[in-house]
Amino acid sequence: MQREQTRGHHASTIQCYMLQHETTMHDACEKIKELIEDSWKDMVKLYLTPTEQPKVVAQTVVDFARTGEYMYKKTDGFTFSHTIKDMVALLYVEPILF
Repeated sequence: MQREQTRGHHASTIQCYMLQHETTMHDACEKIKELIEDSWKDMVKLYLTPTEQPKVVAQTVVDFARTGEYMYKKTDGFTFSHTIKDMVALLYVEPILF
């Protein structure tokens, strides 16, 4: 149980959805997955739509979303940072050898 949850706070997206929509954890998880999928579709569509903004702006938004998805795909990578330690080290610490 998360620290916020022991104090009666509902910081979990799933728990907030369950409370707001009076649904089960399973149904909340399925709905959140649908919302994530729809959000990805929207982001890709907007990314591929030509605009006056430099492409780097849209690419930054997509990359940020990809990072968030990676951090939370299997566990809460923010709270349990040891789960993403190797990935962060490979990206930012270890030199690339050719």
